[in-house]
Amino acid sequence: MAPRNWRLVDAVERNNLYQVYEQLREGANVELHYVGVTPLQMAIESYNEDIAALLLHWKADPNKHTASRAIGATYASGETCREMCDRMISKSQNPNKTKALKKIKQMMDDPNLLKEHVDGLQEKIVELEVEYAKTKMSTTFRWGMAGLFLTVTFILIHFVMVFAPEFTAQTFSQRFLNDVYTYSPYFLQHNPFVPPKPLIPGDYANCRVLEDGKTVLPFRNGVAYQYKEPKVSWLSGKAGKEDDDEEL
Repeated sequence: MAPRNWRLVDAVERNNLYQVYEQLREGANVELHYVGVTPLQMAIESYNEDIAALLLHWKADPNKHTASRAIGATYASGETCREMCDRMISKSQNPNKTKALKKIKQMMDDPNLLKEHVDGLQEKIVELEVEYAKTKMSTTFRWGMAGLFLTVTFILIHFVMVFAPEFTAQTFSQRFLNDVYTYSPYFLQHNPFVPPKPLIPGDYANCRVLEDGKTVLPFRNGVAYQYKEPKVSWLSGKAGKEDDDEEL
């Protein structure tokens, strides 16, 4: 099934009037079969007279037979949209649903009634279009801001790691540092979209890879920095480890 036709089926199933209108306007096949039923038969099953009117306006055939019966559906195999309306009206105990089904059946036979109903939908569709545009713009803005925030955060972390290596060693976990140094294209020139190659021990522009080939430390002006246990804990105020690790 072509993507556009699938989107039409999805819009009808979700009772999304604006998306149904969009897919029909862009050329979706109004007579496609999905598990044996057409979009018009799906709209009748949902008692949606607005979507049924749009589909009829785009020349959906009310005399088309269903080809199969899906589990849990309210249509019978081989029945037409007219027969489907008649059967559902006879069994309906909900006045609103009965009214919608009768209106759909009348629009199948009365072009003037169909035109009147479709004309009345224009204002509703315009309102839905404006609402959809606002939602799309809002979503785009939010994703844009999220992308900007991540980019700025990425740049700031790199800036700190390059120009404040001692602060970096004291602030970030060793695992975090290993991951950033390994996957960032800036430090070890690795492509972040492919698995990293084994690290080669040695000194690089802004980091040092230790002999284990896994641990990477901040490095600047010939000095590599590693986490030091503070002499006085800022949490407890008690003396901590007396012997600091020396700079490597």
